[in-house]
Amino acid sequence: MPTESSGVIEKLLVRNELLCLADTKWVLAHWYLKVLPNGRRLDDFTALSALLQEELGHTRALFRFLEEGHAGELEFDRTPQQIHSMELLDYPPQNWADFVLTALLAETATWELAKSLQNHLPTHLLGKMGEEEYFHQLALKGWSLSFNDRDREDLQQVFLPRVTAMKQWLVNNDSDPLEQAGLRYGTLDEGVLRILDYVHGLGREAGWDVPQLESENSLTGGSWDNARRRMTASFLPAKLWELMVPTNEFAVLARRPRPASDRDRLSSQTQGEVSN
Repeated sequence: MPTESSGVIEKLLVRNELLCLADTKWVLAHWYLKVLPNGRRLDDFTALSALLQEELGHTRALFRFLEEGHAGELEFDRTPQQIHSMELLDYPPQNWADFVLTALLAETATWELAKSLQNHLPTHLLGKMGEEEYFHQLALKGWSLSFNDRDREDLQQVFLPRVTAMKQWLVNNDSDPLEQAGLRYGTLDEGVLRILDYVHGLGREAGWDVPQLESENSLTGGSWDNARRRMTASFLPAKLWELMVPTNEFAVLARRPRPASDRDRLSSQTQGEVSN
C-alpha cells in the first residue's frame, strides 16, 4: 500500500525527470541561437529561428508546469550546478555536420524521454511538443541529406562520441527508478533502439559511413547522478550558462526588472492553463 513518504519520493522522481527534459530543451534552444549566424542559406536562418522559438516555448511551458505558481524561479533562481541538462550539449559543435548530428540526437532523445513521461504531462502540452518535433526532424533530416563530402568526413570524427553521450543520457548502468516504480510509460531502452534505428536509416539514405552501434551502454567512468542524468562531478559549463542567463554587468543593467517581468507576464498562458 503506498505511503505518504513513497508518494513524496515518486513526485520528486517525476519532477527531476521533467526538469531534465525542460533544461535540455533550454540548452538546445541556445545552441540554435548561437548557431543561427552560421546558416548556409536563407532557409537555414528561418528554420533555426523556428526551432529556437519552439524549444524555448517548450521550456517555458514545462517551467511553468513545474514551478507551481512561483514564476521565474527555475530560470533565474538556480546556479549552473543545479541545471539538469544533457551532458551531450556541454561541448560545442566543431563544424556544421557536428551541429546537425548533435541537434538530431538531442531532439530525438528528448522526445523519447517526453513520451515516457506522458502520464505526468498535460495532454495538450505533450501533443504540441510532438507536432513541433515532427517538423524539427524534417529540418534536421534535410540538412543531413545535403551534406557534402567534407561534411561526411567531419561527421565520422564525432559520430561515436556523440551517439554514446546520447545513449548514456537515456540509459546508463543504474536501474531506472521510475520504471521500477511503475511511473514510466514503456522503457528508455526501447527509446534508444528507436533512435539508433532512425540514425542508421538516415545514414544509409544520406550516404554516411555509419558504424554499427550497440544498444547496450556503460558509463565512461565515475558515478552517475540519476536526478540530473549527468555524471556526478559534471556541471553545465560556465560559458554556456553565461549565454543562457548573462551575468555580466551590462546584461544585468539591460535586463528588465524581475518584479516588472513577473507582474505583466508577457505570456498569455497562465499556470492554470498549463496545469489543466
